[in-house]
Parts: sequence; C-alpha cells; structure tokens
Amino acid sequence: MSWFEDEEPPDIYRGFEKILAVQHQTDKALEVAEQGRYKAFVHLLATRLAVEPKSLPRINCPTIDQIKQIARRHNCTLVYYSLLYDWEQ
Repeated sequence: MSWFEDEEPPDIYRGFEKILAVQHQTDKALEVAEQGRYKAFVHLLATRLAVEPKSLPRINCPTIDQIKQIARRHNCTLVYYSLLYDWEQ
C-alpha cells in the first residue's frame, strides 16, 4: 500500500508513545516520538522531492542516551511536551 501525495502516513508512533507514557516509561516514549518525527520528515521530504523514501540517505534516530549526551554537551535541559489524545473524542 502506498500513500497518496497529499495523504499523511499512518501515525502508529503516537499510539506507541501514548502506551509508553501511560506506563511511565518516559525515556522510551521520547525515543518513539523521535522515531515518529523522523518517519514524518522522511515522508515529507520524499513527497516534496517526488522520490521513493527508500532512495533517501538512511539516518539513524538518536537513542535516549544520545539525546541526553547532546543535552549535557550543550549544558541544557530538554523539555518535551506531547499531546496524547483520543481520535474518537
């Protein structure tokens, strides 16, 4: 199945993020959120360039340890907010 040009890919990452947040696994939820943003960015880039996503260079999403290391290196605090909502409401 392929997506139409104006259609967004299914956002399964939001569901994973919600489950992990409810389970108080915030580090894992942040990693999943980053993976979802990466996939959305690749989809947007591929759509704008009119190419297959597989033809774009592969970039690995940062792990929670890498995110923390970047924050320490720049002496900053990361704050991440996520609106976890129910589509049926």
